[in-house]
Amino acid sequence: MIDSINALIPVFLVIAIGMLIRKINYLPDSIWPALDQLCWFLLFPLLIIKTLSQADLSSVPLEGLAGALLFAACSMVALLLLLKPVLAKFTGLDGPGYTSFFQGTSRWNGFAALAIIKALYGDEGLVLGALSFAVLVPVLQTTNIFVLTLWGEPAGQAVRPFSVLKLFRQLSKNPMLVSIVIGLSLNFIGVHLSGVLETTLNLMAASALGLSLLAVGAGLKFDTLGRMKINVVLSAALKLIAMPLFIVGACNYLDVYGLSREVAVVCGAAPTAGTAYIMARQMGGDADMAAAIITVQTLAAVLTLPLMLFWLG
Repeated sequence: MIDSINALIPVFLVIAIGMLIRKINYLPDSIWPALDQLCWFLLFPLLIIKTLSQADLSSVPLEGLAGALLFAACSMVALLLLLKPVLAKFTGLDGPGYTSFFQGTSRWNGFAALAIIKALYGDEGLVLGALSFAVLVPVLQTTNIFVLTLWGEPAGQAVRPFSVLKLFRQLSKNPMLVSIVIGLSLNFIGVHLSGVLETTLNLMAASALGLSLLAVGAGLKFDTLGRMKINVVLSAALKLIAMPLFIVGACNYLDVYGLSREVAVVCGAAPTAGTAYIMARQMGGDADMAAAIITVQTLAAVLTLPLMLFWLG
């Protein structure tokens, strides 16, 4: 456990530095959205392309890992749907609030998860992390858009019907998924990056993890914590504790052990995605609740994630 904590401390320290920079206004606020865009559309995709194109995929137990992640994700989605009337009755959670609760409990922060996996397991783990991203993102993106369409209330806009074609277009434009397809394609056809191109790619990819973690820290919103009701705490408990338990149960059933199991636990125990706030604001969710959930989970994961790895990894 000490080794895991030592590897995780730098990750959370960089997040804390990003939080401090934003708090003291050392940089203009306008820089953070631009940094998010840079990491999301360029640096992280380059990191994934570099990692997957150079990886030895012959020994990757993808079927077991994918099966465990899908089973756990679908189990959590089913639980959240069953909880909706219970939460509405006992906590007064309305439709927009439920969509933010759903997002906060089902999604995961790919930036933070991949940085943690890289710190703990190196490039071999990063390959499994990128493949986990390819498995989870389409499923969770689909279900969250569906939930937001059903129960979100966009301000001043008519509720738009769920469109499979529009969903497919959104997924096809997801830079992470596109980079996974490019990286795997280069690997399968045997294209090896070398020389100046490889050096350039390595330099740009190396900056992805640090800059993205700074952006995670800068995105924490403490002014929303006054609304930290039972729903925010329950979302954190389900995401940071119950989700890893679902994943380990699925791994046990499918005989997934070793590095694949530990990477799967990190994916499950990582805090929710920072983009949940953006989706809530754009599609009629409760943006303030989403911000509170993101902040609470990111801070709580400092303690819960190493505990989950020690207990379940």
